[in-house]
Amino acid sequence: MTTSAAAAQPGPGVLRRLGPALCVSLVLIGWSLIDTMVPGVNEPHYLCKARHWFNPEWCSGDFFLESSNAHFVFYVVTGPLTELLPFAIVAVLGRVASLSLVATGWWLLSRRLGLSAISAVAAAAAFGCIATAGNFSGEWVVGGFEGKVPAYGFCLLGSALWIYAHGTVIGRKWVAAGAALGAGVAFHPVVGLWYCIGIGLTEAILIAGATFRGLRGADEQSISLARQWKTFGKQQLCLIAAAVVASLPGLIPAISLILNSPAAARDQRRALYFQVFRRLAHHLDPSRFPLRNWIHTGLVVGLIGVGLWYVRKRCLADESIDRQLTKRTSSWQLSWRLMGTLLLVAAGIGLAGVLVGWHEGRASRLSDWHQRAAFLRYYPFRFVDGLLPMVGGMTAGLLLTIVSGGRARRELVITMVLCTVLMGTAWSSRRTAPTGYTDARFDEWKNACAWIQKNTLQDAVILGPREGFGLKWYAERAEYVCYKDCPQDARGIVEWDRRLRLTGKWKWTRRIDSRYGDGGPVLRKDVLELHRKTGATHILTRRLREFEQDPVYRNRYWRVYDIRETNEEREALEVREAAESAS
Repeated sequence: MTTSAAAAQPGPGVLRRLGPALCVSLVLIGWSLIDTMVPGVNEPHYLCKARHWFNPEWCSGDFFLESSNAHFVFYVVTGPLTELLPFAIVAVLGRVASLSLVATGWWLLSRRLGLSAISAVAAAAAFGCIATAGNFSGEWVVGGFEGKVPAYGFCLLGSALWIYAHGTVIGRKWVAAGAALGAGVAFHPVVGLWYCIGIGLTEAILIAGATFRGLRGADEQSISLARQWKTFGKQQLCLIAAAVVASLPGLIPAISLILNSPAAARDQRRALYFQVFRRLAHHLDPSRFPLRNWIHTGLVVGLIGVGLWYVRKRCLADESIDRQLTKRTSSWQLSWRLMGTLLLVAAGIGLAGVLVGWHEGRASRLSDWHQRAAFLRYYPFRFVDGLLPMVGGMTAGLLLTIVSGGRARRELVITMVLCTVLMGTAWSSRRTAPTGYTDARFDEWKNACAWIQKNTLQDAVILGPREGFGLKWYAERAEYVCYKDCPQDARGIVEWDRRLRLTGKWKWTRRIDSRYGDGGPVLRKDVLELHRKTGATHILTRRLREFEQDPVYRNRYWRVYDIRETNEEREALEVREAAESAS
C-alpha cells in the first residue's frame, strides 16, 4: 500500500469517534423500522403532499393536496425524491437520513453531558424504552418520516452546540448553535420554535440568577455583573441572528399562513374549534388525555429526579467519580444544569397548557374557549413530551457510566440488554396493518387501491371510507375528503368539515323516496346526485349497503362503484330539464 493510500484509510482514532455515533444511528433506525410499518401513520400525509407540491398534476383535484403548505422546506427537500422514487423507498431513505441526524445530535449532546461512548448508545436504547412505554400528548420522535424528525435532529444538534458554546465567550459556536436551531424551525416551525423559546427562557433564567447574586455582592462583583450582561447580549445576538436567518425559509410560509388567511372571522373561530377540540384533541386538549399518559409522565419525572439525586450523592461521596466525568468533559455539571433548566422550562410551558386547556364538559360551552384554543393550537405539550424521554435516556446513560466504574465490559453487557429489550418490545408491539384494519382487510384494501390506479383515469376523484389509510399513496388518485388529511389553514379546515358533514349525511340520511335509509340498496339516483354535488367519480366502500348498480370492482371486503353519469343518463337528464323549463 502506498503512503497516500494509507493516509486515505480512516485511522483508529476516527473509528473510535465515529463508531459509537454509528451505533446510536443503528439503534434509532432499527427501532423505527421494526416498530413502525412502511408507510407509518403520517407518511402518506406528508409524502403525498410533497409530491403534489413538486408536481401539481399528480392527484390534481385532491382537496387536501391543493390546500396551504405549512411545511414548505420539507416539501422542497422531499418533493423531487417522491417524483423519482417509489414512496416506500423515499420513506425508508428519509428515516435513515433524519434519524442519522438525530443520532448525531444525540451523540454530541451525550458527550457534553459526560456519558461514555458505550453509555451514549445505552442512553439511546433507554430513551427508546421510555418512549415505547408511553407519552403524555401523543408526541413521538422516532417512527415514520415527516418534517418534525429532522427538526428534532437539528434541535438536538443545536442544544449540544449551545451547551458547548457556554464554554466560550462569543463567536462561531454561538452562531453554529443558532443556525442549527433555526434549521429545526425551518423543517417544522412548531417543534423548532418551542426549542428556541425554551433555550431563550433558560438563558433569561441564568442571567437573572447571576444578576440577583451580583446585586447582593461587592462593588467588584457589580463590575463583573456589567461585564456578564455585555457578554450575554453579544451571545444572544449571535444566537438569535443565526437562528432567524436559518429559519426564514420555513418560518415565512408558516407565518403568512396565519396572518394572511382569507377566511372570515367567523370561519377562523370555527376552524380553531374544529382543530383544537375535535380533530387534534388527542394532542391539544389535556382534558382528553388518558390517565395512563399522566401516570407514565409522572413516573418518568420521578425516575429522572431520583437518578440525578443519586448521581449528585455519589459524586459528593466519591471524588473519583467527578474526576472520571470531568476527564470526558470538564463542564459536565454545567451541561446538566443547562439541560435540567431547559427541561424545567419545557415542563412549565406544558403546565401552562394544562392550566389553560383543562375543562369539564364540552369545550363549546366555555365562554372563553377561543382564547384557550388560541394557545393550545400551538402544541404547548409537544416540547416537554419530546424532551422528557430524551433526558430520561441521558440520565440512564449517566447512571450506567457511574455504576460501571469505567468497566467497558459491564457497560457493553447492559447496553446490549437495553437494545435487546427495545427491539423486542418494538417487535412485539409492531402492527402490520393500520388501526382499524385486520391484516386480511388491509391486504384487500391495497388490492382495491391497485385496481383503482390501473383502471381509472388520472383525473378520477375517489370518495373513500372514514377509516381509509393511504389511498393517495396506494391508488395515486385524488380524494374528495379524508378525515386524516385535515388542512392547516382556516378556510381549508372549514371546507374539510363541510365535506365530511355532506358525505356523512349522504351515507346515513333517511329519505322518503329512497329505500337506502330503510336498509335497501343505495339507489342509482342518489349516487348521481352525490356525483353532481361533489364531483367524485368513484366510491370505495366496505360498510355501505349494496348499491342498485353493480360494482366495477369487488374483492372479499371492498367494493368500488363508478358514480359518473353515463351518456344515456346525461341525455335523459337534459331531456327532462328541457321539458321542465318548457312547462
